[in-house]
Amino acid sequence: MTIKLNDATIATAELVKPLIKIDANGVASIDDNEWLEAVRGDVSVEELKRVHDMTSNAVHATSLAFGEVATEHLKKNKDMNSVSGSVNLGKDKIEFGFERSKTYPGMVKDGVKGDDVVKHGILTTKYVAQASNNVGELKRVKGVLAERMAELAGK
Repeated sequence: MTIKLNDATIATAELVKPLIKIDANGVASIDDNEWLEAVRGDVSVEELKRVHDMTSNAVHATSLAFGEVATEHLKKNKDMNSVSGSVNLGKDKIEFGFERSKTYPGMVKDGVKGDDVVKHGILTTKYVAQASNNVGELKRVKGVLAERMAELAGK
C-alpha cells in the first residue's frame, strides 16, 4: 500500500532532516532557531514568535480566570470537588481542570515515608495540538514510517 503525503509535508521534512542529530545513546537534538526557520513557510519568525507569545498569554490568563471562576463555583457548591472545561484555539484545544484539594503521598527519606501532603486549589492545564492526534496527515505520516520500518524488517 502506498500512502500519499501532502507535498508541503514532504518538502518541509526535507528541510528539517539535515537539522536532526542523533547521538550514540539514540537521543535526537535539533537547533530551535534552525528548526523554526525551516518550518515557518511564508510566515516570518517574528510573526511566529508573536503568535507563540499570544498563545502563552492566552493560556496563562485563561488558566487564572478559569481558576478564579472555579473557586467561586466550588465555594457555592460545597459537595463538588472539581471543575473542568476546555476552549478551542483554532483546531487546537486548551483543557482546564481545577480540584478543591488533592492528597500527595509523603516523601520517603532514609526508608521512612513522610506524612501525606494535602494541597488546595490544584489547577491543571493541557494544550492539545490537533496535529498530535492520529488523524489526517499525521496518520498518513505514521503509516509511511511504519511501511518503511516493515521493509527494513523484511516484512
